[in-house]
Order: sequence, then C-alpha cells, then structure tokens
Amino acid sequence: MTNPSVDTVPQKDIWGKSEEEVLTPIGLEEYSRVMDSFHEALYRLRTSLFIVDQIEKFPFDLFTTTDDRVFLSHVVTVFMDDALITIHKLVVDEEGSYTIQQLKNKIISKTTGFIKEEHRESFANRVNTIYFEGKTKLIGSVIQFSR
Repeated sequence: MTNPSVDTVPQKDIWGKSEEEVLTPIGLEEYSRVMDSFHEALYRLRTSLFIVDQIEKFPFDLFTTTDDRVFLSHVVTVFMDDALITIHKLVVDEEGSYTIQQLKNKIISKTTGFIKEEHRESFANRVNTIYFEGKTKLIGSVIQFSR
C-alpha cells in the first residue's frame, strides 16, 4: 500500500458548482469584476450583430434602389467594425483588462490563481475538454487577419 503524498490535495469536480464554491475569496472578487467587463463586451457585441442582422433582413428593395442605401450600408460597416473591435478586445488585446486567455491562465495559476487547489485539476480538464486553447488561438488569428 502506498502512502498518499502530503502535498497532494484531494481533487473535487467543478461541475455544477457556483463561483463561490470554486474560487478563493480574493479570486472571486477579481473574477467577478472581469466577468462584469466581459458581460458588457458580449452585450455590446450581440447588440452590434443584432443591428446588422436586422438591417440586412429588411426588404429595402421594396422602398429604395441600391444607390439610395449609402447611409445604411455605412451603418452596417460601423457596427461590423465595432463587433470586430469587441472580439479583438476579448481575445487578442492584452492591454487594459484581461483577455479570455489571460483570465483562464489567472484562474488556473498555481501561484496567483483564483481557483481553490482542490478544483484546479477539474477546471484544467474542463478547459481541455472544450478545446479552449485551439479555439481561442483560431479566433485570435481570424480577428488579427480581419483587422
């Protein structure tokens, strides 16, 4: 029979747990602040894309010619630019607030992490299961190329 290592903390699953259960008190405060910022950015992104979608769905052919749509085509361009900038801020831009990659790294860090030690392995497994690294890099490269 082997003795468990003194340094080993029994791991607990994060599935179905609240932030309060999984994060340290200091980590929870920072996490909440960053998530509020992410929520605002995602709301802005969703609003921009919704406006573009509504303009593109509208049957302008019934009311105007293509030449008379300069204003609305410019509005679409502005909102699409806003969407790209918002995604860039969330995924690529390392100045100012966190990117989603930086937040993930901060949560999982062994030295300055937000997550309680007993949940670290479960969080890392969840991140790997959803292919977070690959998807984030792909989105980042698409956004860099688009700008």
